[in-house]
Parts: sequence; structure tokens; C-alpha cells
Amino acid sequence: MTERFASLMERKLPMLDRLAVITARDQYVRKVLIPMFSDEALDSEVRTAFQSGAGGYIYQVDTLNTAELKLILQEYSWADIIEGEPQLFTQVFHVVQHSPDEAFRAEVLAEIGPYAERGEIDGQEYALMYDRVELAAGRQQLYGSQLECLNGQFDVHDLKDPEGVDARRASMGMQPLQDYLEQGRALYGPC
Repeated sequence: MTERFASLMERKLPMLDRLAVITARDQYVRKVLIPMFSDEALDSEVRTAFQSGAGGYIYQVDTLNTAELKLILQEYSWADIIEGEPQLFTQVFHVVQHSPDEAFRAEVLAEIGPYAERGEIDGQEYALMYDRVELAAGRQQLYGSQLECLNGQFDVHDLKDPEGVDARRASMGMQPLQDYLEQGRALYGPC
């Protein structure tokens, strides 16, 4: 067992170093900037201006991360990323989910589908990406994971079969839609 681990680690270390930078950058901008512009004490004009500026910066980071991840994926497969540590997929998933490259997200969704079916990756992550890809293609989302500013608050939009959404969410290990909406509204504040 130790020998297998050592072999896996040695094979993955070059990839892990590169992925660590990308995933840290992805999460850092979100963990620092989003709480700053979600502060309810901010004047609404200040919040709007801050959100706009922060959005531009986050877009630049996401574009850079996408380019770097594509280079890594020329050398390593999703199986390499998932093998031995599915939590690494979770970290890399966020980079793909935040990518402004819609075609890249759709390509990755198709590649990771079999891993989701076998339970090798988190169902919620697959559902989040599925909804984002569907909306980008002009179709409706299935799981209600993508929110939009409607009437001053974040809400679900373009949802296929709203009556069945909580059952679909439960099948993917997700909380009920109403709980998700309340958490999202608390995190992002008014819009």
C-alpha cells in the first residue's frame, strides 16, 4: 500500500504543484472579494461599482486559470486528477466551473460524466456544471444551481420541471432548492 502511494505521489507531484497555484488563485479572489462586496453596510452605489470592478478582475483570473489548466490537461487526464484523491477534482472543478470558456466547460462536462455516474466525483459538482453548461447553450437548467439577479435578489431562473427539482437535487446529494436560495442570498446580498 505504501509503495502504491509513493508511486502515485511521485507521478502526480509535478501536476499537483501547478494545480495548487491555479486552485489557490481561484479560491482566493472569491474568498476575499465576495465577502467584501456582500457587506450590507456598503452604500448600494459603492457596492455596484465594487462588484463591477471585482467582476473584471475575477474574469482576468479565471481566464488565466483556464489557459493554465488547458496546458495541464494536455499532459494529464481527468483520471490522473481523480485517481487516489477525489478532493483534488473538487478543487479543479471550481476552476472549470468559473471558466469563461463555455466550450471548455461543455467539453469537461462530457469527460467527467462517467465519473459522476460511477460516484467517483461529487454529484453536486456535476449538477452545478451541468446547469451552467445547459444555460450557456440556451437550454434550461435541471438542478436550479445557477442564480440570477431578479427583482433585487438572487433567484433561480430558466428551470426545467420546477416541481421535480428537489427530487433531482436530492439524487445528486444537494439540499432543497429553497435552502440553497436562502444561503445564496445571505452570501451575495442584494443585487
